[in-house]
Amino acid sequence: MIKRFCLIIFTVLTLLIPSVPVYASNVVNCANYSGGNTGGSALCTDSNHSSSPIYGSNGLLVKIANIVAFIAGVAAVILILVGSIQFITSGGDSAKVSTAKSTIVGALIGLAIIVLGATLINFVLGKL
Repeated sequence: MIKRFCLIIFTVLTLLIPSVPVYASNVVNCANYSGGNTGGSALCTDSNHSSSPIYGSNGLLVKIANIVAFIAGVAAVILILVGSIQFITSGGDSAKVSTAKSTIVGALIGLAIIVLGATLINFVLGKL
């Protein structure tokens, strides 16, 4: 009873406390560097350089990663459908139900990993 009361109080207080926004600021002053010496800072380098055909937001690696992620995503959706059909046709058999559930859960976990991996790859290769 006390645990439940504490959980309710904690939840109410968490919802009532307003969140505070956090802002980032550029602390590197590129004007202090003379003669093109940027001090090794990536913030002070020229951002108008041409992107590599392999790296970058439109590079070959990003395109390959997107194609692989698309194919794996389609496979995950197909596995979700197969697991759903197995679940529907199980007829109450507990072994078939558990197999269908594990297929669906595995496909959903795989889909989450695919989405996060593709996002990470696009972010990292977009910054190169």
